[in-house]
Amino acid sequence: MEGVSCPCCGRNNKRYTRPLDAGIARGLVALVRASPNGEIVHVKDIPEMLVDGVAWTSHDFAKARHWGLCEEVTDTELTDDLLKTTGRKRRKGFWRSTIKGRRFVYSMERVPKYADILNNNFEKVHGDQWSIQDALGHPFDFYEITGATRSND
Repeated sequence: MEGVSCPCCGRNNKRYTRPLDAGIARGLVALVRASPNGEIVHVKDIPEMLVDGVAWTSHDFAKARHWGLCEEVTDTELTDDLLKTTGRKRRKGFWRSTIKGRRFVYSMERVPKYADILNNNFEKVHGDQWSIQDALGHPFDFYEITGATRSND
């Protein structure tokens, strides 16, 4: 979508309709393996994992949260003991899988294919119900997300 200018500040406001793609699904699988019962884990403590020869990346967790498949741990939930145990000093980067996320990874639940994001803020999910297999079979496509025209170079 092209977006519109804010009449107050002039900022271009743009809504993206983001599909649940293979990168997000790979990240979620890695998180569920590291957090099989919803344990709190730091993103850097998740072992590298390849799916079809492609590694997951940590930024994929941020996208999976829009579907309720994982959640970032809030600062108030982190204890000093947990920080000591993990050897981390900073309170950012802690995540956990949700029940819904684990059910999705284990093919026990489906979720809508799309999440609408406006100015990096979640609005809603919608579309056909997708399985983990559907998501893993749908590679990231910049042109699909942005609506940009493909050049025939």
